[in-house]
Amino acid sequence: MDAKIKLLLFRVEHQTFSIPISNILRVIQVVEIMHLPKVADYIEGFINVGSLSVPIINFRNLLGYPKKEIELSDQIIILNIDTYTVGLLVDKTIDVEDFDQNQIQAFKQTEIKHEFITAIANKSDESIYINNPAKFFDSNELENLSKLIRAAIKHKQELI
Repeated sequence: MDAKIKLLLFRVEHQTFSIPISNILRVIQVVEIMHLPKVADYIEGFINVGSLSVPIINFRNLLGYPKKEIELSDQIIILNIDTYTVGLLVDKTIDVEDFDQNQIQAFKQTEIKHEFITAIANKSDESIYINNPAKFFDSNELENLSKLIRAAIKHKQELI
């Protein structure tokens, strides 16, 4: 019996992407995002989830797709990357699906050139890009982002 991989499917623009479910903590509707100064354009800012301050990656911007205003229908996928928790802003989550290993093939950097896309899952009439969240950032970037968030929170508290 072939091992199956369980993926959370989501959409940005008209393309379907996925992340292994083992990285996912939860999916939430978009909430107010507190912006951070002097960060890459794909860092939307951060949100508070429980006791955590979670940086938000705008997946659309990370891919270089045209920017759009955040809509109430957008969703945030809260996931683990190493020892960090981050949020991925996407247009829409679709479903969790199981894929057989024979449905998955290595990704060749062709029209979409991003090192975090590691494989393609084939599903009837569409190809689904599988992402490795550990490749969104390196550990130094995540640590620097965490420091920026802590500084922004401290500054906001000092203003109160």
